[in-house]
Amino acid sequence: MGEEATPKTEMINPALLDGVSANFIVKGPSGVEKAYPMRAITVTIGRSDQCDISVKDGSMSGRHAEISKINGEIRVKDLGSANGIWLNGERVEDVELFDGDVLRLGQTSIRVDVVGGRKRPDAGLSPRVLAAIIAGVLVLAGAGIAGGLYLKKRAQNRRD
Repeated sequence: MGEEATPKTEMINPALLDGVSANFIVKGPSGVEKAYPMRAITVTIGRSDQCDISVKDGSMSGRHAEISKINGEIRVKDLGSANGIWLNGERVEDVELFDGDVLRLGQTSIRVDVVGGRKRPDAGLSPRVLAAIIAGVLVLAGAGIAGGLYLKKRAQNRRD
């Protein structure tokens, strides 16, 4: 059985990477992990053998994503894939990557180790979690108001 993912480039050009680079730990559908250093300013990931990182994953597009070094940042961009890119559980189109981030492309996960970069700032709660908390508070507040009005009406009816 052949390798699940294969790198297409061999040499890294440090001058191109400007002190910031990344390693990608790719875990395909079979569970096999393989590490790939960022060897160029732009790296393509997908099912196609023409990609810099080619992964045999039927749920991944031929040219699924592109990871680039732009102005000192490592960024990932969706190339119009059918199943999108998920970063730490959130769907993204074009976003900066930080050390420790985990991408999901199809059934493949990619852990990002940024070398010379920085950790993702603690942004607190994700928008999805924050929206769920606000919705819960509003439901509880509404229930409390409705209960109070019911008790007030009931007490008023007893007096009459």
